[in-house]
Amino acid sequence: VPRCRECLPDQWFCETCDCKNHRRWPLHDRESVLEGFFKAIPPSTYFVRGEGGYSSHNQACILPTVRVTQKCPCEVPSITVSPGKAVILISINGHYDMHQPLFACQTCQQQWAPEFMDLINSRYWPASSGSSALYSLNLFSSVRELKVIAPALSRQAFAKLQEHRTKCGGWSGPVCGDTLQRSFLEFSYCAFEEDNLSCGAPFTCPACTPNMLAISVDGNRKLYRFLRNGSSDSSFFDGAFIAEDTSVSAFVDVLHKAVKQLPGQGRCGSSSWTAAKETSRRTFKLDEEGMEVAVCWHGFLLKALNMFRGEIFAYPMYLHKELMSLKPRFIAMDVMCQYWPYLHKSANIFPDLQGLTSIRPFLSVMHATAHSTKCEVTWSGKNQEGAGSTVGEEIEQVNCYLSRGLTTKYMSKGARVDMLTIHAMAWNYKKITTLHRALSARYVKTCQRLQEETASLAELKESLACTDEAVWVSGVREWAAGALLCLCVVFPDTTGTSLEQSIEGRYLNVRQRKQALYRQNGIITLLIDNCSLYFWSLFGRFMAAVSGVS
Repeated sequence: VPRCRECLPDQWFCETCDCKNHRRWPLHDRESVLEGFFKAIPPSTYFVRGEGGYSSHNQACILPTVRVTQKCPCEVPSITVSPGKAVILISINGHYDMHQPLFACQTCQQQWAPEFMDLINSRYWPASSGSSALYSLNLFSSVRELKVIAPALSRQAFAKLQEHRTKCGGWSGPVCGDTLQRSFLEFSYCAFEEDNLSCGAPFTCPACTPNMLAISVDGNRKLYRFLRNGSSDSSFFDGAFIAEDTSVSAFVDVLHKAVKQLPGQGRCGSSSWTAAKETSRRTFKLDEEGMEVAVCWHGFLLKALNMFRGEIFAYPMYLHKELMSLKPRFIAMDVMCQYWPYLHKSANIFPDLQGLTSIRPFLSVMHATAHSTKCEVTWSGKNQEGAGSTVGEEIEQVNCYLSRGLTTKYMSKGARVDMLTIHAMAWNYKKITTLHRALSARYVKTCQRLQEETASLAELKESLACTDEAVWVSGVREWAAGALLCLCVVFPDTTGTSLEQSIEGRYLNVRQRKQALYRQNGIITLLIDNCSLYFWSLFGRFMAAVSGVS
């Protein structure tokens, strides 16, 4: 007696009702008692009761589709449905061997089968032009969610999962991971183009439109790819999110030929920054060395490009130029003190880059603590008027998302671009669905912080008995810019500055040295411990030699 796990509550069928019902729904999970145990039976198996008991037989399963338009001109047709072309259906439950329905008119003897759009309307995606293999759209939806939730899951592992589901349903058949990924990328690109026709903007922040406050640019060295010989497949999303390599390479070549490049890494204070480079050589074993990404201050991904020469200044400058149409007021980077002079040097040679200098520079708040004190005062986002609570570190959160388990080093060139673009669209979609809650929480937090800072400033002015005009923030900025030379000498009046300005310079100098001391505290403690152990070992040897003890 067959039992269907999906025809609830009436799950038990006789052989006649089972054959009648599941001819219409062949994809149901069925099982029956075989050799004393319940076992899964495939959709092509049905039972017949004879004199010697029950016997199993095979039948051709017809693929369920929408109602197909009649092709014959008969007014009163007599249409029959029979198994037609053999197809393979891959759904979330695995591999199915099916047959397309073949419609025939008994009056005029005309035959027809479902067309391409009939299969699409039936929520099937053809893997080829001949429609010999079909994928269900619910499978692609599951693949997309799994790639976002668990990016380390490979296509081959997912294909093994589908083969396991096939065996659980009583079938047997392989699932090709390469064909699955290719069809999934085709479907994702068609959905992207459909969204564009519907005036969708997957790489636009709705909260920053039409005028954007700040953009943050940084490199991600974890999204590299090894250099592989042979032909590379083309990308569907080339230029949609990641800029075309030919356009970026042309911009970098023109810039490097006209502007004199200084070798080496940039330094600021006691820190050496690997991202502060004007020029760099390509790595021998890598093709793409990473990706330069730009986001808005709400964390929406805007644009990216592939890096082939490390983190050089030409890459963020290209993104800077491409995003000028968004009218940002600030551009944030972790090496802004090194990038901004290079931008002015390039703008003096290329007049079309003069517009880039109209945006105000912004040094990321967290990275500013690793720069020198003067640099932090001049470039840090905390000291930029109109920046509000922007920190400029939003790009770090996005890079953490893109790097978590997404292994791109063995991907093909086209698959890497496509998968990164799909992940970027998934990230922006997630941000859009939670944007109203994030903005509301940020607004409440900012209002509370404004009240606290206002009360703190009023208390400070009352304790110091000063007014707003007496606050010497502007003096600190002038000192950081180099206009005032507050030297730490015994007689501060000899520098031409006031005593108050000299105290400012000494205070900031002591603060910088204190931070450097804290950074070196772990190393100093280790050295002291090692020296103490070495001293006591020598002292023990000396005492043993004096007393004659071996």
